Amino acid sequence: MAAVGEEISPESRLLLIELFEGLAEGVRRNDIRFSEGSARALGHWAESIIHPEKSKMEDESIWKNITEACDYIGRITPQTYRKYVREGKIPQGRKRRGYHEPVWPKEEIEAFREWYDSHRRKGIKS
Repeated sequence: MAAVGEEISPESRLLLIELFEGLAEGVRRNDIRFSEGSARALGHWAESIIHPEKSKMEDESIWKNITEACDYIGRITPQTYRKYVREGKIPQGRKRRGYHEPVWPKEEIEAFREWYDSHRRKGIKS
């Protein structure tokens, strides 16, 4: 953990830049939604800054690409997932270093899965 007045690591600096650029883009679009999943993801991110010794594998398990997200949710295809993103039922994915496609925090995927399952139980078409 960096003490007050110490420089943060290059990785932490890039994470901060990524976070603030995303927030700035939301301000430009006048679209600042901060879901519970996003708040949890931010909490994980903050913890990774405070405790950088956590393994890279743990960090990778937090972020899911579209195929992993569909497998995690179950019963939906990548095409359906993209449709839900376009409709705003799932937040836009984020670009992250080391990934060639957008990724989503596991917490946002879990929140969507709960919503999706509750609608299926009620027989509501999504």
